[in-house]
Amino acid sequence: MMCSSKTPNKKTIHIKMMQKTLVLLVFLLLMKNNSFSQDTLLVKFDKQRINHQKTGMIVLMSWAGANIMSGTILRNNSVGDTKYFHEMNALWNTVNLFLGASGYYNASRETPKSEAFHILGQQLKLEKTLLFNVGIDVAYTTAGLYLLEKGNNQSDIIKRQRFRGYGRSLILQGGFLFLFDGIFYAIEANASNNLREAMSMIYISPSGIGLNYRF
Repeated sequence: MMCSSKTPNKKTIHIKMMQKTLVLLVFLLLMKNNSFSQDTLLVKFDKQRINHQKTGMIVLMSWAGANIMSGTILRNNSVGDTKYFHEMNALWNTVNLFLGASGYYNASRETPKSEAFHILGQQLKLEKTLLFNVGIDVAYTTAGLYLLEKGNNQSDIIKRQRFRGYGRSLILQGGFLFLFDGIFYAIEANASNNLREAMSMIYISPSGIGLNYRF
């Protein structure tokens, strides 16, 4: 009778042992440096979170700026559905530009902290916000599909063009924001998992800082 469960082969075990050994060597080298401390790691992690936020806001502002410029120009050189599509792209992204600028400004004013509970709290707050945004993004896309369908049922040509153009724009903008927030969330969730894992490996005893490590 054959067993269906898979067991890791020797090559996989060897690679994992090498990875863990490398982690241990890096830790020991850092511990040997008197300037290294747990606070240093936490500050670096919090600084990374802030940098991620700033980078995300730059991406959002870049998208918004490109849509405002192209939407304004193309709106004046288009007709029918396309005219309203570009119009909504420009209008929608004035809000994105404001949110991006505000988010970047707030992140720039933050000072990296070394308190583990504060950092984890900020990290979880950011992740919850991003997850909430993902849900809102789905609503935007759904609203776009609704407007598109509503436009198809309009007898008035202007209303039909406006609803269809606005609907297409909302689908595009909602789709972009869904990808943006989803990728941003995945990055932050991975970062917080790394922090929890690193913190679980470090312990403090009367003899000093140690490492809970096992193969």
